[in-house]
Amino acid sequence: MSTPFVVAKFGGTSVANYESIVKCADIVKANSDIKVIVVSAQSMVTNNLEKITKSSIRPINYEQVLLEIRNITFDIAHKLGKNINISKKINRFFDDLSTLSKISSRMYNEQLNDEIISFGERISAVLTSEIFLNLGINVEHIDARKIIKTSKHHGRAKPDLEKILQKTKDIVLPCLKKNKIILLEGFIGSNSKGATTVLGRGGSDYTAALISEAISAKHLMIWTDVTGVYETDPRIIKRAKVIDRLSFNEASELSVFGAKVLHASTLMPAIRKKMKIFVGSTFSPSKGGSWIVPEEDQKHAPIARGIALRSNQTLITLESIGMFPNLLSKIFNTFSELDINFDIVTVSEFKMALVLNQPSMDDLTKEELFSALSKHGKVKIKFEEKLSLIALIGNNLHLQKGIGNKLFNSVKNYNLRLFCHGASDHNICIVLHKKDEELAINDIYQCFF
Repeated sequence: MSTPFVVAKFGGTSVANYESIVKCADIVKANSDIKVIVVSAQSMVTNNLEKITKSSIRPINYEQVLLEIRNITFDIAHKLGKNINISKKINRFFDDLSTLSKISSRMYNEQLNDEIISFGERISAVLTSEIFLNLGINVEHIDARKIIKTSKHHGRAKPDLEKILQKTKDIVLPCLKKNKIILLEGFIGSNSKGATTVLGRGGSDYTAALISEAISAKHLMIWTDVTGVYETDPRIIKRAKVIDRLSFNEASELSVFGAKVLHASTLMPAIRKKMKIFVGSTFSPSKGGSWIVPEEDQKHAPIARGIALRSNQTLITLESIGMFPNLLSKIFNTFSELDINFDIVTVSEFKMALVLNQPSMDDLTKEELFSALSKHGKVKIKFEEKLSLIALIGNNLHLQKGIGNKLFNSVKNYNLRLFCHGASDHNICIVLHKKDEELAINDIYQCFF
């Protein structure tokens, strides 16, 4: 049974500056059902913090990077006027961050990385809550690390659903009963020892979904800088339309294969609770957006729903004469041990091809992978980069006669490196050279939409 509460998550562009945060406040004021707010770090802050975490491997002037973050932060803080309390809090953050950055420049440590990266959301939450209070919103900031309990794995921790539910009952629900609006950091949590952890990229959406599940929210609202989920990237296809209503399966496929509006893991708590998700623009709330709904609420779903794109993919081809079937489990285990993800695999008698969604796969990672795979015997390994994966997303594609032929015809002018259909009835995937991605998407869109 759901509660009347709504959870609202505001992304990095939505809290990028003082004026944007005021727009967030306007949305909260306009909807009295919003009782929990989750915020991301200010736009570009997490990217800069990640540079600091890698400074022992790729040396940088971390003081200059800290100055860039400080400028973003104090540009917002100064709009609050002479607020001594906020200035003290922010300066304390930067004192701690400076000390940790100095250590990070000398050693690489995953626990330290999570602690450094967490500062983006922690600073954002303090600034946003103070602005909301100044604008008359009865908000209370609660450190998300008290609520979002996770595994011990740093970098991409897994949430402990049982503990999150208990902490929500103990800490969040009593505040809601006092008619307070709760504001939490997205993306961050803590493990059983109290150490800071992060949920990985897209983690703020995930935090919002986990909290929504824990309080049995009526629905979840994701506020970003675009007016909902588009049929495809509107920067490539300017006539692409917003999808008013789509199912969990459709949204999941779009997010897995590159649509950047929603992170795939966000959908899992919503699916478990059969809870609707709204995606809309902080800057144009009156334009509406997209509702993501359970399958049973999605009537007359179209055959083709959207086109997703993932650029900068790596195709790895493995070849072993005579002994390949025995190698499969070892190869999969190797990728798992190195924490390298792949989601498309094709196999023949002597060859195997895998698509890696590793946009930042550097020479170090490649060398490590090559070395680990070479231990399994005489395996020829080939890396192909500067590729793109395009996925046609739809419904019951496996039942549609001639749809493969239709897709092939639309991309007949391009050299396809891989074609995959059959594992899911919601997608057909092709891999081609990155230089052809925009032209190919135009041709596919013209054919199906």
